[in-house]
Amino acid sequence: MGKILPISSPEPRPHVGPVREVELDYETHSELDIRRAGAQAYARHPSTEVICLAYAFDGGEPKVWAPDLPPPRDLLDAIENGARVKAHNASFERAIWRWQSMQKHGWPLVPFDQWRCTMAAAAYRSIPLSLDVAGIALRLPQQKGEVDKRVFSPKKYTAKEIKAWKKSGSTKPLPVRWYNDADDFDIMQDTYNYCAQDVRTEQAVSKAVGELPLGELKVWRLDQIINDRGVQLDVPNIEKAIKLVEALDTKNNAELEQITGGIRGTQRDKFKAWCAKQGVEFPDLTSYTIDYWLKTAPEGRVKRAVELRQAVTKAGSKKLYAMLDCVCPDGRARGLLQYHGAMPTGRWAGRLVQPQNFKRPTWADAEDMDVDALVGAISFAADNIESDGVELLTMIYGDPVEAVSHALRSYITAAPGRVLVAGDFKAVEAVGTAALSGCERKLDVFRDKQDPYLVFAGSVFGHTVEKKDKPKRTVGKMGELSFGFGGSVGAWRNFEPAGPSVHTDEDIKKYRDIWREQHPEVVAMWSGLEDAAIEAITSRPSGYREIEYFMAEDGDWLGCRLPSGRCMWYREPRVVESIMPWTDRAGNAVFKPQVEYKAYKPDQGGWITVRAWGGHLTENVVQGTCRDLMVAAAFRCEREGYPVVLTVHDEIVTEVEDGPRADWKLLAEIMRERPAWAQRWPIDVDGFHGYRYRK
Repeated sequence: MGKILPISSPEPRPHVGPVREVELDYETHSELDIRRAGAQAYARHPSTEVICLAYAFDGGEPKVWAPDLPPPRDLLDAIENGARVKAHNASFERAIWRWQSMQKHGWPLVPFDQWRCTMAAAAYRSIPLSLDVAGIALRLPQQKGEVDKRVFSPKKYTAKEIKAWKKSGSTKPLPVRWYNDADDFDIMQDTYNYCAQDVRTEQAVSKAVGELPLGELKVWRLDQIINDRGVQLDVPNIEKAIKLVEALDTKNNAELEQITGGIRGTQRDKFKAWCAKQGVEFPDLTSYTIDYWLKTAPEGRVKRAVELRQAVTKAGSKKLYAMLDCVCPDGRARGLLQYHGAMPTGRWAGRLVQPQNFKRPTWADAEDMDVDALVGAISFAADNIESDGVELLTMIYGDPVEAVSHALRSYITAAPGRVLVAGDFKAVEAVGTAALSGCERKLDVFRDKQDPYLVFAGSVFGHTVEKKDKPKRTVGKMGELSFGFGGSVGAWRNFEPAGPSVHTDEDIKKYRDIWREQHPEVVAMWSGLEDAAIEAITSRPSGYREIEYFMAEDGDWLGCRLPSGRCMWYREPRVVESIMPWTDRAGNAVFKPQVEYKAYKPDQGGWITVRAWGGHLTENVVQGTCRDLMVAAAFRCEREGYPVVLTVHDEIVTEVEDGPRADWKLLAEIMRERPAWAQRWPIDVDGFHGYRYRK
């Protein structure tokens, strides 16, 4: 593990150069669960305390400071002299420094531009975000250690202590107490060692992945600014929605238990077994499977039981609790975005409340819905549960739990006297695919502001299709969504709504072939990118149109330079001979070289090998380039006085003072401006402005 140097020890090696660098890591405990609260709410909570701080200068051996020691003068002096301060997930260290070390110990402010984040640098290089998995993925000589987890939770009272407290007749709850040096020396020393080992591992990660390029450092700083601003939440109405959901859950669970003989909605395996005994066997209980089954299920007790379980396990209602978990004392939720959360494209990912996967409204008039009325109806139902409140909500909006799911966005609001102003790039991935492949026919569709879904539907059916012909337009929409990145039947089925399909596999293959015939440039890009990546790995840098592939000097990464100049990275690339999912005309197996690389996929077991084919590489290139378009627009919004508070997919949400500038059309004009590398992109922007967030 290594020796921990006391505060008074001399530095292990002299500093060379004008700017020092210090790697640091906090260990803390709190009554809050940081995974639910997020760094900002956690750092501000009265129960949160620092256990220790480990820090190291210029790659040297860590020192450990604890709150009962004198201030770490060497650290504070270095920061005041301009030292760069590095941490893994620096948003946490920034918050703890601000709300714990500054507030409780009087430490100086660390200027924003002195912070660096090794997790951000790892994400940029497509390395897993968590320190332990990053260490494994990079095969580092230093790995994150293990610690007694009790130190991070309140210390339990013994039965004897609880008995004595009850006997005392005290009406006050037992105070929260933590492990400490005086009583739990071995546990605390183990924690100090653990903290120091985190610093060693962070140093090793930093050495392996390098620094963020200047452009990406600016993006990370923007990400931190957006997360620090946060979004205002309508806490009073969220609490009323929770009251309603809990009352409905109680009612629905009671009915479910009556039908099933005591099985609650949360008892997944028992419920699945009960259904099997009734003659209905489900492969799983995912929403897709259940929604599909309910489309044609006969009326009866099994269908009713399934409907009740769906109601009590709605993911949307769980987000209400997530909102309250992460809200700060000023009513704003912070830390909802993760810089470079999608790898390798660099798109933002959602955290905590996860605004990226709010349920899309399914009502026909959703775009014109009065969201204030919806929120008001839910709160009225919560206040009148025993009378006609729920009945009235159901009469207007249908299933009340579904109504709450549809209202989730609307609980994100502007602060008093301010307005949310949002702009959403329209069909930007389709535009990007056409522009990067040079498909002028498709670009003309967007230049002429035609509906691409109707255009493709017209090609399928051989006549002009109008927007009111929804079934045929849906075919056009499904084709545009499914086929651009080389997809076929499987991709179509993934986008298809739950329920019986009216399209056979042969129908979908026919649509696919029509799409490919009309987009030969896109088809050529699939193979062009794949060939360029293979050549870059096996021999020399190679490119296709505006995209260039090359190997990093150490041979561990394949780089992909996008039109913006930013690089996407693939870890441990290699070329393998793969069998294709088709045969030649004689029926023989077909083999061809393909690219493999390592990626972290938690839903697939962690650090896995990914097979990259042309459609996959095209998807990465298009999504990565659209991300750069989004970033450029976000910087322009900031410069023009539209502070960004959230990004959701291709949408930028800002918050401004109420007045003439609170107009989404003004924001759209800013977003329509294109960087030099995207001048030919016929992009368009839709949007909204108002007190509540909406889609």
